[in-house]
Amino acid sequence: MNVDTLNIMLVDDHAIVREGISRLIEQSPDLRVCAQAENAETAMQQLQLQHVDLVIVDLSLDQQNGLELVKAILQHDNGITVLVFSMHQEDIYAERALRAGAKGYLMKSESPDTLIVAIRKLQQGGIFLSDRMTKSLLGEAIHQGRNHRVTSFGIQSLTDRELEIFTMVGKGSPSKEIAVNLGLSVKTVDAVRQNIKNKLGFQSASQMVKFAIEYANAG
Repeated sequence: MNVDTLNIMLVDDHAIVREGISRLIEQSPDLRVCAQAENAETAMQQLQLQHVDLVIVDLSLDQQNGLELVKAILQHDNGITVLVFSMHQEDIYAERALRAGAKGYLMKSESPDTLIVAIRKLQQGGIFLSDRMTKSLLGEAIHQGRNHRVTSFGIQSLTDRELEIFTMVGKGSPSKEIAVNLGLSVKTVDAVRQNIKNKLGFQSASQMVKFAIEYANAG
């Protein structure tokens, strides 16, 4: 990273959120918001045009999961540092974000000052998670191993793609719409939905959909 000025790109589908983050960041003279994007496509275009040191990414983006964007950013340039900044539950998504290549995870419910703390931690080459999440991951590594971690209704057992489709189901998207948005066949989406139902132990598809709705709304 540039030791003089840290060039930051913001990726969030809400313009007012981007503006608020930008104003907060630029109170620090050595931090500069060099680009903003409302979706993954624009973000990747900006990376072609700008020198970016750090990208702050929301997980909920129009027509693409933020985890996939994290992977795409690092495929483009693995020297870029990524911080996920999201409303979604840390215990479900933080470890996934790290596996995708992000160096930190911060929930939007945290205080504004915590965002600057997270940026500074990443600027120094560290990893940022809440104290609670750090203790959880350390405890898991010591006592059980990451592959045996269980969260509410086994959601942690879902793959990134399964979780993405599960969340879209919870937001009311039918299989055809999910297929179009993700570039998959309806048959594939239906197969994934069946896998999700089996993994989570639901007796019926309607039972799975009901829980998906509750989960999406809770996020």
